[in-house]
Amino acid sequence: MVILPYKMEHRERLLEIFRLNTPKYFAPAEEGDFSLYLSEYPSSYFIIKSMGTIAGCGGYYGQGHVGRLSWNMIDPIYYAQGLGKTLINYCIDQMLNDHSITTMEVRTSQHAQSFYLKFGFNVIEHKKDFWGTGLDLYTMQRPAI
Repeated sequence: MVILPYKMEHRERLLEIFRLNTPKYFAPAEEGDFSLYLSEYPSSYFIIKSMGTIAGCGGYYGQGHVGRLSWNMIDPIYYAQGLGKTLINYCIDQMLNDHSITTMEVRTSQHAQSFYLKFGFNVIEHKKDFWGTGLDLYTMQRPAI
């Protein structure tokens, strides 16, 4: 597996991966937001390849002293192979190298919040049906140390 910077040529494959994770992890209405994100934050967004194929993507962006993990997803055929863990650790390492970031945050749903607990994130907020019916918001944070 290899992690590479996102390029516009990856866009269609990433939109496909988004759709493969909808509606369990993302609401269909979020696709436009994801597409816009790919245009606005390409410098801190990454793809992960497995055996030459784009298997997932993820990244982060800084907002003041907070670094936020964003739009992390893996093609379902690559679930449980450690790609998501590798990608999240890579993004965390990138944020740790930015000394202006003192807090890391992720906004996720009930379907992925236990995954982020493994990286030291703790739930600070919960909102029912935030992303859509049946998709709750879990805002999670951890110190950047």
